[in-house]
Amino acid sequence: MGGAGGRPDRGPGPGRSAAGRGAAVRPGPRPPRIGPAGRARRRPPARRRVRRRGRRTWRPSERLRRRPRPVARVLRHRAGTRAGREHRRPLAVGRFGAGDRLRQRPGPAAEGLVDHAPVRRRERPLDRQRPGRPLRRRRRGRLRHRPELPSRHQPGRGPAPRLRGHEPAMGPILIVLLSAATLGGGTAPGLKQEPGADSPILLEVAGRQMSLDELLIMFEDQHQGHMGLLGERRELESLVERALDFRLFVAAAESEGFAEDEEVVQRVETFHRQLAATRYGEEQTLTGASVDREEIEEFTDRLYTLHHLREIGTRTRSAAERAAARLRAGEDFAAVCKEFSTLPSKLHNGAATLRIDQIPAGIRDWAATATPGDISPVAETPTGFILYQYESGEASEPPAYVLSETRIMSLLLQARVEELRRELRERLRREANARLVVKPEAAWFRDGSDQDGDLVLATADGVEPATVQQVRDALLLSEESMADDELVAEVAEYLARSIVDDRLLQAEAMKSKWADDPEILRQVASFRDKLLVTAIKAELIYADIEPSEEELREMFAAEQDQWRLPDQVETRHILVESEEDARQVLAELAAGAGFEELAEKYSIDEATASRGGYVGWVVPGRIHPSLDEVLFEMEVGEVSEPVQSPVGWHILKVIRRAEGQPRTFEQVRNKFTEKVLEKRKAEARAKWLKLLRERVEWRTFPENYDAALAIIRQRLENQDKAKETHPAF
Repeated sequence: MGGAGGRPDRGPGPGRSAAGRGAAVRPGPRPPRIGPAGRARRRPPARRRVRRRGRRTWRPSERLRRRPRPVARVLRHRAGTRAGREHRRPLAVGRFGAGDRLRQRPGPAAEGLVDHAPVRRRERPLDRQRPGRPLRRRRRGRLRHRPELPSRHQPGRGPAPRLRGHEPAMGPILIVLLSAATLGGGTAPGLKQEPGADSPILLEVAGRQMSLDELLIMFEDQHQGHMGLLGERRELESLVERALDFRLFVAAAESEGFAEDEEVVQRVETFHRQLAATRYGEEQTLTGASVDREEIEEFTDRLYTLHHLREIGTRTRSAAERAAARLRAGEDFAAVCKEFSTLPSKLHNGAATLRIDQIPAGIRDWAATATPGDISPVAETPTGFILYQYESGEASEPPAYVLSETRIMSLLLQARVEELRRELRERLRREANARLVVKPEAAWFRDGSDQDGDLVLATADGVEPATVQQVRDALLLSEESMADDELVAEVAEYLARSIVDDRLLQAEAMKSKWADDPEILRQVASFRDKLLVTAIKAELIYADIEPSEEELREMFAAEQDQWRLPDQVETRHILVESEEDARQVLAELAAGAGFEELAEKYSIDEATASRGGYVGWVVPGRIHPSLDEVLFEMEVGEVSEPVQSPVGWHILKVIRRAEGQPRTFEQVRNKFTEKVLEKRKAEARAKWLKLLRERVEWRTFPENYDAALAIIRQRLENQDKAKETHPAF
């Protein structure tokens, strides 16, 4: 009589027949049921479930027989005023059918910025409201809400958005997204700090000292999340030994002339320019981006508008521009969309309904002022390019998700930063007269192309030009290298311009303060050291360790037994809690009961009980030693006595056995060669370190270890306090 969850039946819904399956029919009353004597049984009136004295009873209710609303009514926040209550209205249906939900399609700029509101007890979040049912109120008639920003909403626009982290109104808000590490300052509370004069010296190699702060910075990556271990003296001593080995290799590389190697010098200089350019670009964009209160309020106002659009997405800008030109010339949108669009929405003629935060940042202002029929500019997205045709806009309820104030500021700041980056790039291009010399052709970047790699594609004053070979190398790293010719040519042109843009930014950065910034110079020195160690290992230390084919076969013959396939046993088991239970199972087995039946009946191992206790093939060393010892001594078909393990008592049965087989050299060539190389590398490394410790002047400072440990423990304590005060750390 009742539907799912105890609700009264209202007839079959869309897609269901009166019998519960078959073709879709219109909702309506069910036919009368026929009783045993052929009499028609009346359907009882709809009832609603109520609680009375702790028991569930049923009471007739006219309300439940009302026709359900076509779309869920979403109640707005009531500000405690009469006007606020009058602004409550249902979600506009628009062009959606009854019972359908709004299509929430996250846009590229809103990716990862949606902040779902936590759901209070006895409430259902907005995005889970069932169509046709009103939003539940709380028992005392109070609606769930969050603190609001000072509202600038006009009557009829609804309340201010529900935002977290409300702060009093203020002037322009500067959002600092840069960590101190980004701009070379201090870091969040932690162990790593910039080297200072009060940092104790722990090591000296070839006249080059290393302080505690340098040591912690050096091994930050390896100890990420485990730096608390350094509070122990033995861990600190181990870290100093590793740093000593590293610095010895650096000293050896410098003495062998690797520091003057042309490739090493070029890579270090390139790293220096790139790092300085990154910091300079951040200084010119991120630190200059700000969002004020009016922008936040304007953006939140726009969240209350649903934009009905038609979209065309393409992989290339040229295709998007051609589609836009044809639309502006008056061609049918459906035909153009079918020809150009790569989005799934092309199946619905490009139909899309979006809020302002789901629209690319570059055309949000267009969407806010567009009129029906307007064509948007082409906007770039993470997956290509997109353009829209405006259909209509309508006032709506707030989105099912909640954008906090911080999220909104981040969203606006992201758009501002992109604008500043574009302005910086265009300014550098104008000042250096950057230009495209030759328009790339896709055939130049295909395999077997005979195009001269030194052909200049793009150039600018004062920097090295971008050539075909450089673009070809960059293109091979992207997935577009196997795409169609139009996309390859467009990406090649983009890469050529980007190479010149990067070099212009690097040249500008090397004229700024960032070229000599202490933190950047420290990172460059660290990169140089790692490059030197890699070079000396490849050229000298590991130069002659590659074994020949004969050596590999001889070593394999001597160790062939170690590479033999182990014996295997296919087994079943019954696991019980006590030895008495195991003895009872054995008694039933002796009486003729089947092992599989008893496993399903008694075994407490849920993973195998349903399969008759089947475990599968087992090799030595993969199970508990007490089971290992018994199992591999049993014969096929034999049932063991009770065997104890940490999880209980086992009764084992062997189904089949497979004797171990020797493996050939060809079967294990790769693994065996890798093992031999690792062993030889370790031997060569140890030999070189022993020699270097004898020939290079070095010393450690154990007398400073206690002071270093005290500093580490104090920083760990400060870090714990910071986490309690600022959970984001």
